[in-house]
Amino acid sequence: MRKIVSIAIFLFFFSNIYSQQKHKLTGYLQFQYTHTLYDLTKGNNLWGLGTGLFVFIDGKSAFKPALDLTADIYLVDDKVFRMYPDGSEMVSVHGTVSLFPGISFQPKGRFFAGIYGGPSLVSSSVLLGIKPSLGIYFDDKHRWAGKLSYINIFNRDNRGGQDFGSWSASIGVKIF
Repeated sequence: MRKIVSIAIFLFFFSNIYSQQKHKLTGYLQFQYTHTLYDLTKGNNLWGLGTGLFVFIDGKSAFKPALDLTADIYLVDDKVFRMYPDGSEMVSVHGTVSLFPGISFQPKGRFFAGIYGGPSLVSSSVLLGIKPSLGIYFDDKHRWAGKLSYINIFNRDNRGGQDFGSWSASIGVKIF
């Protein structure tokens, strides 16, 4: 394990020293509201609050590599026990943690869009998810940003093959 970490650190520094163009990272600390659109136990996880980090590599192109890291906790629970026909419990979603790399399209101006996808931790299972988003910068210096996103996490329920879907509205402040 040490060997892998040492190699990764060496490659990181080596790539920064010998890169042709210096890239600048831009990051936003996000706070978000998430509302469940569809799920097997929707009443037990109707809406939630979360936080996250949205980072992209700022370059000359309008297409920028990005990373969207979010964590949500679902606060509403209708206290209804849901079960399968065989009597076993349907597990509710109490929270999600998602790490979605992707690409952000940021033309000159206030609007941006992106598509992200990757692993999401839901009910102690790591599942694949996607997150298309539309956003707006609230000021000319891009210090504040708002984003609307649709999130689909595939095969949340292995027995029925049902997905978990939600939308989120976030506001972010530039931290670097």
